[in-house]
Amino acid sequence: MLNFSAVIKCCLLLPLWLLLWRLSVFLEYAPHASLWFPPAGLTFAAFLLMGSRSATLAVWLACMLSTFWENSLFNTARDTAELLASGSIFATLHTFLYGGGALLLKRQMALSASFNLVTLVTRFLLIAAVSSLILAASGLALIYSYDGVDSLIAWWIGDMTGVVVMTPIFAGIVTRLFPRYSFMPEINFYDRPKALSTFIWKLVLTGLLLSIILITAEWLNSEEIACFIFFLAIPVTWIVFTETPFRASISLAAVSVLTAAIVAVIGVDTQAYIYQFGINVIACSAYFTMCVPALAADNRALFEKVHIDYLTQALNREHFTALAEQQLKYAARYDKPVSLIVFDVDKFKVINDTYGHSVGDSVLREIAICVRKKLRKSDVFGRFGGDEFVLLLPRTNVHRARQVAATLRENISQLSFAGFEFTATCSFGVAEATKGAPFGQAFDEADRALYDAKKAGRNRII
Repeated sequence: MLNFSAVIKCCLLLPLWLLLWRLSVFLEYAPHASLWFPPAGLTFAAFLLMGSRSATLAVWLACMLSTFWENSLFNTARDTAELLASGSIFATLHTFLYGGGALLLKRQMALSASFNLVTLVTRFLLIAAVSSLILAASGLALIYSYDGVDSLIAWWIGDMTGVVVMTPIFAGIVTRLFPRYSFMPEINFYDRPKALSTFIWKLVLTGLLLSIILITAEWLNSEEIACFIFFLAIPVTWIVFTETPFRASISLAAVSVLTAAIVAVIGVDTQAYIYQFGINVIACSAYFTMCVPALAADNRALFEKVHIDYLTQALNREHFTALAEQQLKYAARYDKPVSLIVFDVDKFKVINDTYGHSVGDSVLREIAICVRKKLRKSDVFGRFGGDEFVLLLPRTNVHRARQVAATLRENISQLSFAGFEFTATCSFGVAEATKGAPFGQAFDEADRALYDAKKAGRNRII
């Protein structure tokens, strides 16, 4: 039994599907051959985001109604029994292939150990291509009787374009309006907000270039000029990199609608295939381009995981040492001073034993924040383990490094921790690196100075 929510979904999906079907019929460039078929994308998105029961009912009814509507539009003179038979076949194929494809994609991504946008895009495009090809071949054979490769390609590419172009924009709209229906929470359709006027100008420019290409190709009857549509990947890629993913999806839909509209108006025939393939190639290029920022973000996250201390956001020992070696080589080459400050928290074990390790972690975090506020961009800050921190100060002699340590010691002693009445202090060891000496030697000198500061009574600089 369908619950009330499922009925509402069905009532919303059914008229929208029929509206998109009518749009595709209006933009046909040949009988049963539209440049794209938006209802295919709506079906795919509905099964991704809605319950399969309500989506199945709505899509099935829409396919049946569209069959009767098509008969009235084209006066095919088929009787009711024929229409019911062909409508049932169409509804079964459409629902099973696109709904099944969407559910397969959803299941595959749910079983993945971690989210990967490249994998999602690859599987989505592959499922879209295979589902639409099987539907086209089956539909022509069972409903309209197979009449050649041209009809097969027209149906296949038109449906595939509908799935590839429209599924993301429908998913974005539904996710925006109803976040709980989100297919993949890891996908953020609305990050990096930009001025709407800038986006509109980009769309206008892209549409102008598209119109020039299509009209010129038809005017000169040149398939070579028609191939220029593939160059639209350049402005679309520009939009992908500078706008939100949702706006990128809007740009793809706009390119597809405008292409189909111009083709329908000027009556393009032989060049239609070029435009169909062009839209698909541009869309595929855009989706894989969307993966680039995601891959860059993953690389940044991996870099931070490997090189950054999670608790304090300071560099870990290995990465700090590598950067310090580079700085020392640079300093030796250009005869510049480099100083090192090693410091740790006085009686840190007592803080952990008295107040708990969570408070100890809070002390380390606050000290790290305090230190970073006083650093230059060229300074290198690391945590060597436990409560021990290291600072490398390029172009800084030992006297200036001591002043820096004094400032840090004073600021750290003024830190307060909510709910606890104690003062955290640090002891500092300062040393200037010997020209040409390795980092280990400079660290040992500063570390010995720190040891002397601890022996001298803590909360001081040696």
